[in-house]
Formats: sequence, structure tokens, C-alpha cells
Amino acid sequence: MNVPPVTLDVGDTFNSILELKNACKTYSIQNAFEYKPDKSDQTRYTIYCKGDGCPWRLDASSVKSSSVFRIKTFNNEHTCYGLNHRQHAQASNTLLAQHLAEKFKQQPNYRPIDLVKDVQREIGVKISYSKALRVKERAQELNHGTHDAAYFALPKYCQDLEISNPNSSAILEKTPANKFLRIFICYGASAIGFRCCRSLVGLDGTHLKHKYQGTSYFVASLN
Repeated sequence: MNVPPVTLDVGDTFNSILELKNACKTYSIQNAFEYKPDKSDQTRYTIYCKGDGCPWRLDASSVKSSSVFRIKTFNNEHTCYGLNHRQHAQASNTLLAQHLAEKFKQQPNYRPIDLVKDVQREIGVKISYSKALRVKERAQELNHGTHDAAYFALPKYCQDLEISNPNSSAILEKTPANKFLRIFICYGASAIGFRCCRSLVGLDGTHLKHKYQGTSYFVASLN
């Protein structure tokens, strides 16, 4: 994980509240303390240290009601003793996934068990194996998009496939509730090649293992 040091100060500006939140999370992890939100909406973001009586506090607000946020007040003094456990409340799945997305892209076989070890060694945070699985799933979504987005893109995909592949067919069927039911794809080149094939046809299916389940069928012939 390549996480550069994060600093916070009065006047620092962020392009969005999400960017501000990520900076605060990374800062708290690097400085070994946890915080709680006091206010968090489209115009104000205020957090304070979870330590009893600790005065550490940050207050930011939007600039002229825009999406840009600026730190208005910041008390960087701690009177608490920091964390006494290895987990961290601000080490969210999304934050870790953002830092690890590039690694998953370069190493598709990067295992959750290795992720657990790397996170503890490199940023000093202990996460569970189940959390590592969720981080991996989120990183894959950042790299490749979600399954939901892929299903929504199917109509355009079918249209583009028929345009770019002459004599091809892409038929998408939906349920009465406008949900995906099945899709049939036949490439024109494959259909033409069938004329020269023997009459033996094979049918096989692959069970999909993502959250939507289902089965993907393939038809092949011997020539």
C-alpha cells in the first residue's frame, strides 16, 4: 500500500466532502487515534476525538454552498493516550480498497490472507479475513465496475455488438418487472462457419458465482 503522509490544517481545501472524509480517515490511521462525527451533511463536517475529554476537533464547511470544503477550525492537540487495540474504526472497506485498487489490478491473484498481513504490516491496522474479502470485492468494483452497472449496460452492449459484427444477433430478454432474464448472442462469423461443421453439437454450462448466481451456457460444434 502506497499511502503518502496526510497533513491537515486550517484553510486546507478539498474538492468534495468525500475527499475530505478520506483525508481525515487516513490522517487518523497514520496518527493512531479514532474520531466520531458530530455533524456530517452537504454543508458542514465536524469530527472530534473519541478519547474521553480529548480536545482534538476539526470543523469544515462548504465554500459558498458548493461541493468544495474548507477546514475552518482545527484543534490538533491530544490529551488522550491513543489506541489500545489494533483495529481502527476509520479503516473502512472503501478507503482500503481505494489504496489497494491498483495492486489488485496488477496482481489479479492477490489473496485476502495476504491483504490482512500487508495492512497490518504497512499501516498497523488489524482486519479480519471477512473484511479483507469485502475490501477485495470493493477494489474489484473500483477497477471494473459493479455487476449492477454491467446489467444496466446490456441493452447498449447488444446494440453495439450487432453494429460492429455484421450478421450477428444479440437478443436480450427481461422479466415483466423489467429485470434481466436471459441473453442470447450469436456472432455472424460463427453462424456462417456452422455450415462447414459436422452435425455434432455440444452444450455446456458454467455456474456463475457472483451474488446474482445463474448459469452461462455455451454451444460448440466439432468440425
